[in-house]
Amino acid sequence: MIEDRTADLGAGAAPEPVSSSSPFAGLGWVGPSLFDAPVGARARAQRAMADESAGPKLVVEADVFGPLGDWFAIAPGWSGRLPSGLLVASVLPGRWLVIGQASDDRARVLDEAARVDPDRRAIDVSEARFVLRVFGPQTFQLLGACCALDVGPRRLEPDRVLTTLVAGARCTLVREDLPAGPGGPETTSVLVIGARSHAWHVATALREAEPLTAVAARGFGAWR
Repeated sequence: MIEDRTADLGAGAAPEPVSSSSPFAGLGWVGPSLFDAPVGARARAQRAMADESAGPKLVVEADVFGPLGDWFAIAPGWSGRLPSGLLVASVLPGRWLVIGQASDDRARVLDEAARVDPDRRAIDVSEARFVLRVFGPQTFQLLGACCALDVGPRRLEPDRVLTTLVAGARCTLVREDLPAGPGGPETTSVLVIGARSHAWHVATALREAEPLTAVAARGFGAWR
């Protein structure tokens, strides 16, 4: 359920808000980054969407026939985490989308890009993109209700990268499941990345899709 589930947190508990500078500021159903402990733990308990937009974001273009490094080992249509913690998604041959976490220094990320990209064909799009993490058991139902592509766990397998329309807005989807808790399975998770001006529209469409996924889960008999 995409809602403010404060009852699970005890009497008087309130959902953690996102930062006022967030592209999702004012949307109560989008929580803060899941990697900002202990805030992230509370957000994970309360919501099914989290704002991961605060970190630096780069679009890097480089010669695919140049010197190979960690970035270039990621094939087009796939993604991976580097030892430095940066998420690198290969959206096209020779083009990578690089996403850092909120704690990453933007200058350090630019320097790392320069080392693998001597021609400095790195564009800082940090203020022009949103990153929305959709997670939990309803992830694919929510995305399937809003995406132009038939998005499912087989097409969007772990680490896969797809570009499609989400509620009519062009977005990149990156499957990055959340680590398992003690003795538990991983949590299905997909990053939705798009133009910052579309953030509210996409997040609202995903929230409004929740009742549709509930009906689908009950079967067609729910319509009678």
